[in-house]
Amino acid sequence: MLPVDGVVAGYNLVLALVWLGLRDRAPHAWMVALCHVIAAALPWLFAGARPRGVWRAIREGYPLLGFAVFWGELGVVQRLRGLPPHDAAIRALDLRLFGVHWSDVWMTRMPYPLLRELMFFCYFLYYFFLIVPPVAIGVARGWRAFRSVVLAGMLTYLTCFLFYIAFPVYGPRAMAAGTALPTVGFFHTLVERTRESGDSLGTAFPSSHVAGVVTMAVLGWRWLGRGWGFVMAVAALAVALSTVYTGNHYVVDALVGALWVVPFQAWIQPYLERRDAGLSRGADTGAPRSL
Repeated sequence: MLPVDGVVAGYNLVLALVWLGLRDRAPHAWMVALCHVIAAALPWLFAGARPRGVWRAIREGYPLLGFAVFWGELGVVQRLRGLPPHDAAIRALDLRLFGVHWSDVWMTRMPYPLLRELMFFCYFLYYFFLIVPPVAIGVARGWRAFRSVVLAGMLTYLTCFLFYIAFPVYGPRAMAAGTALPTVGFFHTLVERTRESGDSLGTAFPSSHVAGVVTMAVLGWRWLGRGWGFVMAVAALAVALSTVYTGNHYVVDALVGALWVVPFQAWIQPYLERRDAGLSRGADTGAPRSL
């Protein structure tokens, strides 16, 4: 068993309970709950396998493959639960902390075409962060590094997803959909089409965009060194700023998204990796697994 197996299994079991609570609203809810239970059990069924090559990549990286499913599921769950969004509370907090909703005014105060296109490019850069760093770190530093990146991503995203289910926030873009600016520019159009193909309401606070890129920047610094780590940190900052400029997130969404990463990378992931290393050494030497 890998540390990430427990994280993903725990998420699947929580979602199974959520779906069971939706039986009166969706006749198929029990089937989805059963699928989550089966998904939670799969890592235990394959725990003794020693795959190689492509099969090992699938075994180690399967949570990344499930990310799109988990993300798309959030929107369905939110619609079925029908909880009112908590945007009023987040808007009030954002205004209290920063004096103005920068997500509402930044683009209108600086509507320069070149800046707008650059900001939408930075926003779209997020999708590269989902794919390129895990693969690059795995290729450059090996399986241990790839395993670390997958664990970090799942700790960040799945905890965000659970928070969204309990505390949905639509964000400034969704709440002001009727007054959205017309689509102008290549990357602006690309971002809008990407959103239309797979956005989930209720996922604005904290910003998983920011939490995800900050996580990858931390892992880049750890596994690729200061040079690439600095480049990824600058890119993460650009993505964070773009979430506000484009009106997709309040500043407080981005701030909390960045801070969200701290406990996982400072304490939780190091503990899980130390424990995994200890169990692996115990298994290799024949010592009891409790050691």
